[in-house]
Amino acid sequence: MNSIKKLNQIAVLGNSCTAWLSAYTLAYKFKGIFEVLLITDEEPLQDSILSLSPKTRKFNELIGLDTTDLINAYKASYHFAYEFCHNASDSTANKFLLGYGQYGIQFDNASFFQAFNYIKHQDKHFSRLKSTKLENYCITNHLARHGQDILPSNNPNSPLSTHDYGLQVSELSLRNYIISKACKLGLTQYNNKVSSLDKAGCEIKSILLDSNKLLKPDLVIDCLTQNEEASDFEAWKELTPYNHKINDLNPAQSQGQSQVQTKVQSPCLIAQVVVNPDTIRLISNSQSTQQITKHSADQSLENLDNITKQNQESLIYKPGLYKYAWQSNVVKLNNCQPLLDNFVCSKIDLIQLNLNRLIDMLPSHTDFESIAKEYNRISIEEANHLRDFHLLLIHSKQIDNLANQNLPHSFLHKIKLFLEQGKYPKYDTDCVGYEIWQAYLLSLGIWPKYPDSLSLNLNSEKLLTALNQIYTVFSKINTDLSLANN
Repeated sequence: MNSIKKLNQIAVLGNSCTAWLSAYTLAYKFKGIFEVLLITDEEPLQDSILSLSPKTRKFNELIGLDTTDLINAYKASYHFAYEFCHNASDSTANKFLLGYGQYGIQFDNASFFQAFNYIKHQDKHFSRLKSTKLENYCITNHLARHGQDILPSNNPNSPLSTHDYGLQVSELSLRNYIISKACKLGLTQYNNKVSSLDKAGCEIKSILLDSNKLLKPDLVIDCLTQNEEASDFEAWKELTPYNHKINDLNPAQSQGQSQVQTKVQSPCLIAQVVVNPDTIRLISNSQSTQQITKHSADQSLENLDNITKQNQESLIYKPGLYKYAWQSNVVKLNNCQPLLDNFVCSKIDLIQLNLNRLIDMLPSHTDFESIAKEYNRISIEEANHLRDFHLLLIHSKQIDNLANQNLPHSFLHKIKLFLEQGKYPKYDTDCVGYEIWQAYLLSLGIWPKYPDSLSLNLNSEKLLTALNQIYTVFSKINTDLSLANN
């Protein structure tokens, strides 16, 4: 099982989509030891895992996890409720809490009520969602599974008090929070060869926070909302001024790539996770087919059970009106292995969709192989979304010779449109936020030929200084990773 040795590295991080889903899967399949989720001592947890039934052991062997990996996976799932709900939209988080109560996902009281209170106080439309019913439903299910009675609301020690449970993160702007997560690069588990990433991550975060007054969120948002948008391939071809170069390009003919049509409804969540081509081919290279329908965020939980699953010869995943098909050779990133291991992100709506998928499938599902394939598919999805961003990092030193580079047309269009008009083309496949793309292009010295609204309203000299500092750190990280891999 050499192809999945890095699953441990994925699980221990605990704040990525893949880590959540792997821990989430394990938590369902090992539901016989849910009670040990609250145990912090590893010895009782290890004893419980070793006493698993033969059926569970079979699943353990299939995924290739040893006892230490399972412990790490449980620890990753321990704070899942809070992390997910804090970053999700209000309706998404409320829906998740309902599903959380229905399916009996268990976490400690602190994590649960941190998530619940955050949503309760942040959701301006909470009363419209019948807050009393929602509140009683979630709290009753949670506390009942912990053997506790519902605490009266007038009790000062009630988990429903107005105490903020130390949610200092909510005081930060969403943009700074996303970027700070993007810059947490302290992957000390990476063979202990790149420990300098901890320092680098802190340095980048410090630079961004110091530049907060320069990078005004409202101004950036106003500037970026004027960007071009392409909801599908044909519309994108009409928008671009480079039609003669892409008329022959068809998503169906692009090997090694998949065109994902997903409506962007919220800022991206930058996650910290280690992905390896071996990990992407996690369990099986065979193709499976499962088709589900994505419920809209405001759809009631009762309809969740109506999600259908069908097995066919090719995998087609259909969220709403959009769909994307997967191939066995989706990702060809052999030349950017170091960066692929350290720069991965996921959109929160895709996380929600995958969670709904697993919530519906796992409680009654007995086919362990299909679960492994689903994990494999999600890993491929995450890596494939980042194709353009990785290529930008890899070819950043070769910008002057773009015409001779074997780059996707969408990638070339991003840079050319930015150079000529100061605009950023928006694609449905993009996971990296506009401000990150724009900041990185500026840090590479790629400035628009004509002044754009962002550079006109900001102190260009100070902004460029901060962005160049970030680029210096990125370059050092790239060098360290290259040395570590040699």
